[in-house]
Amino acid sequence: MEGLLRQFADSFPQLCQLYSIGKSAQGRELWVLLVTKNPGEEPLLKPNFKYIGNMHGNEAVGRELLLHLIEHLIAGYTAGTDPYVKHLLENTRIHIMPTMNPDGFESAIEGQCLGGTGRFNVRGIDLNRNFPDQFTMRREQEQEEVAAIRGWVERIPFALSANLHGGALVASYPYDN
Repeated sequence: MEGLLRQFADSFPQLCQLYSIGKSAQGRELWVLLVTKNPGEEPLLKPNFKYIGNMHGNEAVGRELLLHLIEHLIAGYTAGTDPYVKHLLENTRIHIMPTMNPDGFESAIEGQCLGGTGRFNVRGIDLNRNFPDQFTMRREQEQEEVAAIRGWVERIPFALSANLHGGALVASYPYDN
């Protein structure tokens, strides 16, 4: 994944900028690819949007979807065939983090649908339940991955966000606890 993100950033510097927001518990980089026209500029009133995938390491579909989204955005813009993609990249800054839990992903077992191998981070913590909660005290110490996300959100004024999960049927909303 890192190689692919680097390839996008190196091949399309006018559209992509790769950066890390920190490291996982095992020291893996938490990579983000910014996809926008002129990523080195930060004009006023160009909203920031973030996508996060793979919060649970064994839920790899979100990770794959985000990598394909990057590919779609770049191809649509560079070919000049998709006016909607052109509009998006000229008017928004799209930050894409394919994996928030690289340690869990590395320990997950491909094809295993039962059990939680890889779901949690290396310390056995569910990152999805490690964020501050307005109603319930968190029992575990804040994990590196969560601290990195919180710092990222404090640095960049995101207008919208999405976190992709995989699995069975669920509908979540802010503060749904």
